Amino acid sequence: MSRPYALLRAGFPYLTTIGVRRNQNVTHPTDIAFGKNGEIYIVCQMHISQNTGIVVLNINDDCLDFFSLQGSDFGQARFPECILIDDNETLYISDSALHRITLLSKKGEYISHWGEFGSKEGQLNRPSGMSFDSTGNIYISDTMNHRVQKFTKDGEFIGSIGGFGSKKGEMNMPFGIKIDELDYLYVADWRNDRIQKFDSDGKFVFSIGKSGNGLGEFNRPSGVDVDSDGDIYIADTMNNRVQLFNEKGRYVQRFLGDATLSKSAVDLMQVQSLPLRLRDTADLEDQKWLTHPRTVKINSEGMMFVPDYHRYRVQIYKKEAYHLKESQLAPEQRSPKLKTV
Repeated sequence: MSRPYALLRAGFPYLTTIGVRRNQNVTHPTDIAFGKNGEIYIVCQMHISQNTGIVVLNINDDCLDFFSLQGSDFGQARFPECILIDDNETLYISDSALHRITLLSKKGEYISHWGEFGSKEGQLNRPSGMSFDSTGNIYISDTMNHRVQKFTKDGEFIGSIGGFGSKKGEMNMPFGIKIDELDYLYVADWRNDRIQKFDSDGKFVFSIGKSGNGLGEFNRPSGVDVDSDGDIYIADTMNNRVQLFNEKGRYVQRFLGDATLSKSAVDLMQVQSLPLRLRDTADLEDQKWLTHPRTVKINSEGMMFVPDYHRYRVQIYKKEAYHLKESQLAPEQRSPKLKTV
């Protein structure tokens, strides 16, 4: 797949917010996947609660379904982390507490599971992020084994990359991962506060970031996604933001949050006298901000979905960019500090 030579970035406006805790069970949203008919599957965590499960919404904030996962039996999960959907609309759920991958139908019906605790090849210790490659194999972030492992969809081990450390290609508690359309692997190297990129053979390509709160720096990055233009999106969790980089790893912009009340939140508050009074007298500035976003996901229409972990909601933005050819741009400037308007 070819990518544009460059982009004319027209903006990335905020669109809407979906989800609210009380009547939609959107508690601590950690990950998102998209169905074929506009379904938005949201993984929600809540210890010792029936609210641990998957909420299915649409872009209009209508609740289409909810199925609880709380438990340790087949088809259940004690601490679901991430979700994938394959071409058959089978759901794959990583469970960091039970060290396994559970497969469900799109209605939440149990299909199978695989994985076992350990540190040997094919074993898992707190699996988290997942991503499919172009051939349908599944990569899993094996967090406490400090590696990313590759499996068939049926759980047959193929290979792994990584290993504990902070050098190039090494990892320290990797979390979110993404394989782009060119089969490059991106790893949110959580405790090393960086994003690492690898080719399809597992060879290190480059890394982005270092510890800090400045632009292009990270504090426990937990999620990563890549769109069809090659833009890289990072959930910079403890800095309470999402950062955007171009295909070469150059910083572009950040998102701090712009949330408005979701439709369901408005409906709920209109029949609650105390919340209405509190909101009427409150400083609303910080209500729009992101709080510990755990991941970021881009759908096929270029919309960015950010699960706002401690706000029990999902903020949605829409990319506006135009593809450019090399002939449309002036030659590159010799001085990297020169800016033009």
